[in-house]
Amino acid sequence: MGNLNPLGFSTNRGLIDSGTSLLKLNRAPGPLCGSNPCTTELKRYAAQAVDVLSKTASWADSQVMINALLGQQSFTLGVAKGVGENLLTSAYELVKLINMLALAEYHEARHAPTFLQRLKSSSLLMINPIVGINAIAFAHLSGVDEKAAEAYRERQALFDLVAAVFRSPGEFFGKAADAAVANYNAFIGHMKSSTLSGNYKAGVMFGHVLLDILSIIGGVTGIAKLAASSPRMLAMVGRLQRLVTRTAATAEAEAAAALARAPKAVSSAKSPAQLGAGALSQTKKAEIVAIEKGKRPPPSDYLPKQYLDEHLAQFDDGASRFMSEANLKQYGPAQRDGTSFVMPKAEADALLTRAAGDKTVMTEALGLKKDFFDTDKLVRVDIPKPRELNLRVPSGNEAGANEFWIPGGKLPTGANEAIVDLGGVPAGKWVTTPID
Repeated sequence: MGNLNPLGFSTNRGLIDSGTSLLKLNRAPGPLCGSNPCTTELKRYAAQAVDVLSKTASWADSQVMINALLGQQSFTLGVAKGVGENLLTSAYELVKLINMLALAEYHEARHAPTFLQRLKSSSLLMINPIVGINAIAFAHLSGVDEKAAEAYRERQALFDLVAAVFRSPGEFFGKAADAAVANYNAFIGHMKSSTLSGNYKAGVMFGHVLLDILSIIGGVTGIAKLAASSPRMLAMVGRLQRLVTRTAATAEAEAAAALARAPKAVSSAKSPAQLGAGALSQTKKAEIVAIEKGKRPPPSDYLPKQYLDEHLAQFDDGASRFMSEANLKQYGPAQRDGTSFVMPKAEADALLTRAAGDKTVMTEALGLKKDFFDTDKLVRVDIPKPRELNLRVPSGNEAGANEFWIPGGKLPTGANEAIVDLGGVPAGKWVTTPID
């Protein structure tokens, strides 16, 4: 069965069983694409396929390439089946996630311990010589290895996150824990199979598990804390949260269009004032994000005072932010509108402790370029008394609010943020510390 990853995935799967479409061969055994023209065609096809999967957000395009490269019984197509193709046709962020899984499976197939031996097997000869495992064999000749390898690392972060969540399912799923655990256990069972049909069925169940995770990713801050020890897991949490937010925004737009076509219909949605902190749905978040920057409502319109007070209390021991030394010298600690995003001092301390001097951890956690420390230095800015500088929950109208901003004073990773007014404030109100 080969080595298993933490979720039981085996890189050494059986090739043919009653569920495969490869039982009937259409060519006699012989050399596998030995001619130069054939090799060139394989290289071209591999590069094209990986390029499509790296860029497209169209499920129709992705499905063709995934089926060709990995086969009808692939894990990835199983995931697509489990998620539901209706959802894939309308959620481009989800398509990109499926494409990542496809590239990861592509990478895994090419680097499996028995790959070369399996490649020589006549059972692998396909109807079309430029698809399937044949194209994978030439991926390394096409300059596509790094894209697939990065996808493989992303998929591992997703697997690690799922495994961590299901170590304490009751904490995250509440009353829905039994159903979620049943899906997860079925996924694990099929993962241990050594057949193609088992591979596909594992994908179907992982599609269900993925939907379970997406249903809670936006409202359970404990997930971000769970992933805090791993920058890649933390980045995956952010990716899933953005997926949910943007998918909800699309659904909201479609619902609005449908409402416009049927003016007599009455919306049963709750008003922002009726939504408490825990009830701020992904749809409502998406609705606020979709409002033009500069016109978004103040948080007090959709969050209760108790939530706002408790959130800001996390900054009573001080607020902090990290920024480049060059920007600090040129522009000061604030944005052009005088505002500055900050995190609780305790969270800044925890980040530095976790990094333990590792610059890679800092660049990944802060979303900096990998070579940031080659050309610049990082500075920590501490504000001992942020309430004296109009500490408040961000509205999303601030100059520093980018496309990843979400309502509620939270980053996509679940970390806390707030706003202070630092423009023109003398240095005595804030202090800097270089990060070596």
